[in-house]
Amino acid sequence: MFPDDVVAVTPDSVLWLGTRGGVSRFDGLTWTSYTTTADGLVHDTISVVEVAPDGAVWFGIEGGLMRKAPVPAETLLPTNTPVSTEPPQGGG
Repeated sequence: MFPDDVVAVTPDSVLWLGTRGGVSRFDGLTWTSYTTTADGLVHDTISVVEVAPDGAVWFGIEGGLMRKAPVPAETLLPTNTPVSTEPPQGGG
């Protein structure tokens, strides 16, 4: 692993590894890799990997988020929700 690789483990012990070259999944027997060119990732640089309570795996990518739906789906879907680093405007 490299210093900026990120890791998350799902409740069913699947390991997700995010790198500057995409995402890899290890189920205990087999590694599967996902990239922009082959699998539809919006960006290959993964900065965060988190597992939601519903089993979905979320990836922080340059300019936004991506979500991998829980089983049986294996498709990586962009959320089309940009991430802002700016503070909210107005009152509150």
